Amino acid sequence: MPTVLDFDELDVLASTLYRETENLPAEERKKRICDELEDILLYCYVFGINRVHESAELTEEERAKYQPSGEAIYDTLYMPVDGEDFRQRVSRRIDEGTLGEYELQRIVETDGHRVSETGAYETAELVSYETGMQFEKVWETMRDPRVRDTHDYLQSMRVGLDEFFVTYNGNKTKFPGEFGIAEEDCNCRCWCEYQPKKK
Repeated sequence: MPTVLDFDELDVLASTLYRETENLPAEERKKRICDELEDILLYCYVFGINRVHESAELTEEERAKYQPSGEAIYDTLYMPVDGEDFRQRVSRRIDEGTLGEYELQRIVETDGHRVSETGAYETAELVSYETGMQFEKVWETMRDPRVRDTHDYLQSMRVGLDEFFVTYNGNKTKFPGEFGIAEEDCNCRCWCEYQPKKK
């Protein structure tokens, strides 16, 4: 299983969705984009869950047992960013006439990334709480020229599950996509590896 979301695949999904809905009436377009975006985000969350299940080498029975609650998943999908959840941001941009193809790609990438990383973190917390398994988090980047300096600084940094990653300029987060600062979160492609501690 891959350890990071396929951002090219997310871009293709967003572009296809944009083109298929471009000429629909505004309300129909909002509903179609938001409903499909919800499905994409749910896929991203489950992707995060599966990454942790795999690294913890859980059995199928354990995987079924250690799933975040529906409420936790809903809260993550609909978490406001700058005061708006994804449906509100998409709807507002359609109303304003500012939802371009690139903008929809950015929403899908940024929210998909945030949701995937949140799903992984919440699953690691749940597995740790329920089983006593201890995890360390390791920050990983794409190791290419697009990685921002503050994230490159965090490359391979290892911390405990409940500890923060801290950039050289003092920004901190428990996992990628969760700084709460647009300059750190938008278009981030980093991820955490969740590694069970050796006893």
